[in-house]
Amino acid sequence: MSLTKFCSVTHSFSTTEHEMEIKWKEIIQFKWFKRLYILYIFGTILSFRPSAPFFYEFLTTNKNFSDDEVNQEVVPLLYYSTAVQLLPVFLLMEFVKFNPFLIICTLTGIISTCLYIWTDSLTQIQIAQAFCGSMTSAEVAYYVSIYAHGDVKNYQRLTAYVRAGPLVGKLVAAFLGQLFVSQNLLSYKELHYFNLAEFLIVSAFILATIVTIFIPTPPQEQSEKSEEPLPSNFKSIFSNLTRSFPNKYVVKWTLWSIFTVCGYNQITMYVQPLLKTLQDIKGLSTYNGVLEGMYAVFALIGTILGGFAKFDWKFKGDLILSMTSLVQAFMLLFMSQIENVPLNCFFYIVLGFMYHFVMTVLSGEIAKFLNKGSFGLVFGLIALIAAILHSGMVCMLNDKIGFDFEPQDLFMVYGFYHLNISVLFIIVGLTYWFAKHTYQ
Repeated sequence: MSLTKFCSVTHSFSTTEHEMEIKWKEIIQFKWFKRLYILYIFGTILSFRPSAPFFYEFLTTNKNFSDDEVNQEVVPLLYYSTAVQLLPVFLLMEFVKFNPFLIICTLTGIISTCLYIWTDSLTQIQIAQAFCGSMTSAEVAYYVSIYAHGDVKNYQRLTAYVRAGPLVGKLVAAFLGQLFVSQNLLSYKELHYFNLAEFLIVSAFILATIVTIFIPTPPQEQSEKSEEPLPSNFKSIFSNLTRSFPNKYVVKWTLWSIFTVCGYNQITMYVQPLLKTLQDIKGLSTYNGVLEGMYAVFALIGTILGGFAKFDWKFKGDLILSMTSLVQAFMLLFMSQIENVPLNCFFYIVLGFMYHFVMTVLSGEIAKFLNKGSFGLVFGLIALIAAILHSGMVCMLNDKIGFDFEPQDLFMVYGFYHLNISVLFIIVGLTYWFAKHTYQ
């Protein structure tokens, strides 16, 4: 073979190889977009529950439970069951990956909705709460799964996209639920029928799509993943988890996330009893759907802004998070003292905006420093510890074996809780600043 012909063949082969590489990248990029799109639809549908803003009224009217039964025996069970079931989710997520948990999340949501509709006794509703806890614990996989298929430079935007899906579903469902209730088109119980019908119609398509899109992972994408080994047994989970915290920066934001998620769960669950108490005092009608809809609107705005915010979080993060917790603390303390329903609603909406903005940024920041195989471990650990801490607070503050505070007293406690978080991170920030300037 002549030299010219050999060079021609070599050039043709290299060109073909380059074209194949470009083609594979296009295929992978298309599959990544499909994953993001399907996850977004899944999150939107999962949160489409028109009955959610009126859950407290549903239990006290349709089920004829007293306020004490709801606050002490029904609501706490959701968080106890979530904390218990998050442990296997945390341990198994890196073994079976995210797909089974997304399926479990949908199925347990359907089961809990059926139990809410067709059961009446306290024990049966508590079982429904346990299944709802299964859905909540498995939902962690939804928020984590996108990181395994995205580029590290896009993690902040990916976090915003994935967190926006549930907020869109909540927004539409809340306003629709309020319309049905205000116009006497559906009762609180019938909202659950509407919820179940929508759930069943879309879930079959969503589940089938998730299975086809996310199983199995193509070999081409496997080559792009980190070479860090996944845990092959339970003993290696601890060592892999230890490697997931490469510096104090990640540990610090992880701790703040745990404390904040715990406080957020407390606020969102017990804001309905607070508003119902104030509405009864003032003789006002229930507009929980409008409130939750407006909350979702501003939370969505906060999420989108958080996805594109450009801050130097290594140097300004302590100040931003401390001020965030401080403002939240004062708003919660105001909510505990005033009986003005519109002002309480305003503070609640602002709290939602601030929480979703900061958590969107922090989740992306934490993910940037993790190995590809450790997302489930770290974010599962955050959810698990936050749920355990939250369960302890529920037991101490809300359960009949604890202090059994009234709603307004609860929000005073939440205010001081966030005030302590602010003080803690002010101390951390000052310590870091003094240490940095001392050794310069």
